[in-house]
Amino acid sequence: MDTGNPQFQEVAERVGEWVRLGLGVKNVQPNHGWRHRFKSVARHVKMDREVEGFITGHRPKDANAGNDYGDRWIKTMSAQIEKYPRFNIAPLSKKPAPHKRHRRTNAEVAKAKAAKERRKATRAVQAIEAK
Repeated sequence: MDTGNPQFQEVAERVGEWVRLGLGVKNVQPNHGWRHRFKSVARHVKMDREVEGFITGHRPKDANAGNDYGDRWIKTMSAQIEKYPRFNIAPLSKKPAPHKRHRRTNAEVAKAKAAKERRKATRAVQAIEAK
């Protein structure tokens, strides 16, 4: 893997492109903006701050070691997340577009393999003749 362009960055770019082009969300840095949006709506619906912080990966400003004690129960988080309104995004109800990539049939693969072998044989003959 090339360290100059890590996989997580490529995935983030693809998600951002999907949000902007596929869903039509404009004028937002989607991968960072969702956290801001989540926190704003969480405040509006009076979601428990501790649960909201756990979901977003933030600790309260006055947190100490005791903040890390105990378990985060799914039931507790689920009850808080139920407060969050659902987003109606029209493009999500549409039938997905077909994949851009064409999957080759076995016959196409065999034909390409035979053509490759012919090219290799031609190069081998040319190499012998060049000597």
